[in-house]
Amino acid sequence: MNSVTFKGISTQAIKKELERHLENNFKPTLAIIFLSIKQDIKAISELFGAKEIKIFGATTSGEFI
Repeated sequence: MNSVTFKGISTQAIKKELERHLENNFKPTLAIIFLSIKQDIKAISELFGAKEIKIFGATTSGEFI
């Protein structure tokens, strides 16, 4: 199993980081997402769904503070 961690301050930045990792033969099937309430969860879900990456959980980081 391989994993990577990346972040972005917008949907476009997250897409760019995801694409960068996919270009390096990274083939994820599962994602755990920590997302600000300011982000567009629907757009992020669609982004990962289009790449056939299941989202296990999505939350803001506030629950962990």
